[in-house]
Amino acid sequence: MERDLTGARQQAGHFDERIRLLRQQLDTLARQEDDARRRHADAIEAARRADDARRQSAQWQARHADAARAADTARQALRLARQEDTRQQLAAQLATLRQQAADGAARLAEAEAAQAALRALQAQAAASRLDDADLPALRERQRKLDENRIRQSAAATRLQFALDDGRSIRIGDDPVSGSGERQLLEATRVALPGIGQLTITPGGADLARLAQAGIDLADAHAAHLARLGLDSLEAAEARQRAGQQLDFEVKAAAARLKDLAPRGLDALRDERDAQLARAADAQQALDRLPAAPDTPPPTIAEAEAAEDAARHAADTLATQLARTQADAATAEAAHAAASREAAAAQAVLDAPGRADSVARARADLIDTQAAQAALASRIEALARQIDAARPDLLRQDVERFTRSAELHEKRFAERRDALLRLDVELQSAGALGLDEQRAEVARDLAQAQRRQAELARRATALDHLLGLLQARRKALTKRLQAPLKRHLDHYLHLLFPDASLEIDERLQPGALTRRGPDRSAGAETGPFDALSFGAREQMGVISRLAYADLLKEAGRPTLIILDDALVHSDAERLAQMKRVLFDAATRHQILLFSCHPEDWRDLGVAPRAIANLRS
Repeated sequence: MERDLTGARQQAGHFDERIRLLRQQLDTLARQEDDARRRHADAIEAARRADDARRQSAQWQARHADAARAADTARQALRLARQEDTRQQLAAQLATLRQQAADGAARLAEAEAAQAALRALQAQAAASRLDDADLPALRERQRKLDENRIRQSAAATRLQFALDDGRSIRIGDDPVSGSGERQLLEATRVALPGIGQLTITPGGADLARLAQAGIDLADAHAAHLARLGLDSLEAAEARQRAGQQLDFEVKAAAARLKDLAPRGLDALRDERDAQLARAADAQQALDRLPAAPDTPPPTIAEAEAAEDAARHAADTLATQLARTQADAATAEAAHAAASREAAAAQAVLDAPGRADSVARARADLIDTQAAQAALASRIEALARQIDAARPDLLRQDVERFTRSAELHEKRFAERRDALLRLDVELQSAGALGLDEQRAEVARDLAQAQRRQAELARRATALDHLLGLLQARRKALTKRLQAPLKRHLDHYLHLLFPDASLEIDERLQPGALTRRGPDRSAGAETGPFDALSFGAREQMGVISRLAYADLLKEAGRPTLIILDDALVHSDAERLAQMKRVLFDAATRHQILLFSCHPEDWRDLGVAPRAIANLRS
């Protein structure tokens, strides 16, 4: 009966654990419903933000259109002055375009070979499983792709046009009319019938770098998805969520993703065809250039000055427009992500069999609680039966018989020990083989001592090697830090005489050591994070100037832009930082934007108001 009682109590513990698991399952299902409601509210808020960003972008686009029309009027005058100069440049452009077309054909052939290799690799990887690290890698690469598209959109040259009725131009190979806008990510020819042509090249290497980075990221992303047998990140996330749901219920499923078609080569083919077309158009444009005008046009310098003023105003508005468009793109991406998350959460709620799972869990909870109550009644009945059987008397009987058995076993043990002693004495009298055993033990001892000496020599050698490596690493780190430390100390001594700023192995600022106003007092040292906000801001400006000096020594161009910097510095520190900025301005070009021009009157340069520049 006691064994039955113990088993019943163990079974009651199992019922308690099952009830706890069922309640945990019901709580998880309820949290999924709360998560779906919260994500739906987040999607509505993201949609509102995206609408606000689009309205602001439209307002700035209208202002930019007015400035672009004014700039277009100035460009009309400049175009006449450059017509004769264009005649001389077309021949050189024609040779360049032909070479670019040949290079484009070579790149297309290489891309087709790479695409064939990629498709073969994707076919081999179609049957592979989804590892735990694949989905975070896909999300990170998708995030980088979205950031790259936003940066490309923000950095791309935007060509806006508004043509009179019946007028048309050609942008690349496409004839256009009316009004609209094009984003130019590469050099593009704009043909103006009866006038000539323009070749617009997006400025800077950043756009080309972003485009190449986007291609690399897109290729890597497509290859990863194809290797996993999926068609999109959303499909991977959906499969992971479905696998998590199944893993919670049956702890058995793993996420799998669908197939994605590889990226085509249309972009490279279009680029090659565009280069061939531009070469043909350049030859035609050279043949159909009009004769020189009878009345000489204005000088290029005069026309460029007028066009530069109008273009500067348009560029200023274009910068603001690009910023608002980037904000709108970011808001759209956030809205899309919130919508996907809301749809995914709703899909979990709408999953087939979920309602059955909830009902089944509730029914199991009720059944288990009923079984637990019945088992509690059985445990109580067993306890009463055990009490009625007088277990104390039964234990006394067991103790009495046990003591009797122990007495018999004791007498048996005494006789057995006597027999063993006699057996040992007999063996001792005729014992053999002790010398051989001693020799074997001595041999094992010598072998162990040799092994110990060998390991001691290896440990000594490794300690010596570790010391050499640490010394070498310390010397190499000090040599890498020396150029930056030299420039950093130059600016730091202008701010804090006799101060020094440590640089850690990752070239990040460390502890700052400086003396107080009383030079006789000892120096105080503190970590960088312990400095005040104003002091950290000053150290940040000094670090930027020191890195600029390093770039200057390497022959790289430097441009330093400070926007409302040093606003947390007191009057004394601000005066010292002005000395630092004036010293750096002798080597670099520095643009300092501030809403408080009265704080910078003694900087040694005349301030210029942005409002005046815009007008």
